[in-house]
Amino acid sequence: MQNFTLDIGTAITIATAVIVVAIVGTFLSVFLKGQKKERYAKMLVAKTEGAQARAMSVILDAESRAMKDNGRDQKRPFDLVNWFSIKRDLKRAGLPKFPLLVFLFALVLAVAVALLVLNVPIYPMWAQILAVYPPMFFLTRVSMIGMKIEARRMKMMYQLIIFIESTQRAVSVGTSPDEAVAEAIRETDAPLKENLLAIKELIDLGYDFVDAINLASNKVNLPEFDIFAASLTAQSKTGGTIGDVLKEVIDISRSRVDLQKKIGTMTAEGRFNATLLGSLPILLTMYLRVSEPEYYDAMWDAGTMGAGIFFATIGCAVFGAWLAMRIARIAV
Repeated sequence: MQNFTLDIGTAITIATAVIVVAIVGTFLSVFLKGQKKERYAKMLVAKTEGAQARAMSVILDAESRAMKDNGRDQKRPFDLVNWFSIKRDLKRAGLPKFPLLVFLFALVLAVAVALLVLNVPIYPMWAQILAVYPPMFFLTRVSMIGMKIEARRMKMMYQLIIFIESTQRAVSVGTSPDEAVAEAIRETDAPLKENLLAIKELIDLGYDFVDAINLASNKVNLPEFDIFAASLTAQSKTGGTIGDVLKEVIDISRSRVDLQKKIGTMTAEGRFNATLLGSLPILLTMYLRVSEPEYYDAMWDAGTMGAGIFFATIGCAVFGAWLAMRIARIAV
């Protein structure tokens, strides 16, 4: 009987232990599953937030590239020698983006002018190079780079007219504006295509093509493109046929190009006279130095009067050429 009682007690103890272990195991299992679900939920939220952050980063990057100022003519402090302004203008001119090259090229010009044009025996050569360097830097920074920018801008204007015509034709036959703009961008050549790719990126990200074009207007930096963007914006708000609006923009752009051609033709004589006026005294000085060295040296033997005549001649020639260029210049 005692053995039976012990067996029953042992059985009850074992059963109790099993039940306790089962309960503890169940709670642990539920707790661990809950922790696992929570970890999965946190991972999912983190992945979702990461995907949203990456998507937003892509959108912001596309917007920043579209509006990047290569771009509008913002004036920075000391703009003429500002490193970032020079880099921006070199990019706009289609030149290598190394501002140091501008300073080095100006130095080469200064050395050449000091040796071949000035070469004043009464002053050391380093002083002459130092004196000539500022105007040579201005010539390189403003005139030479400016001419490259203007040539590139004119090329982009012709390409822009072709781009708008391509968009207008595609829209007129029933193509959606987004597809028409994307197709026209693919058919556009450099350098305009480099600036229009920002529009395609924004359209691919889901932007309305009018918003994308407005965002990219700073990057393109053409008055004709501003007219194009403003016309599309007005059409999207007031209604109307896009094809007709684009046709009007094409007519306006062609009229502006024709006007600039006429102005260039009318001012060509003035620009030629300015170049001749500035270069003739300098070339004559160089010729006399080579062909009549005694006559040239006698000028310096005259003392202050000879030096004054020489520098006054060079100064008047440069000033006259600059003044003639300013008179012949007409901004559109």
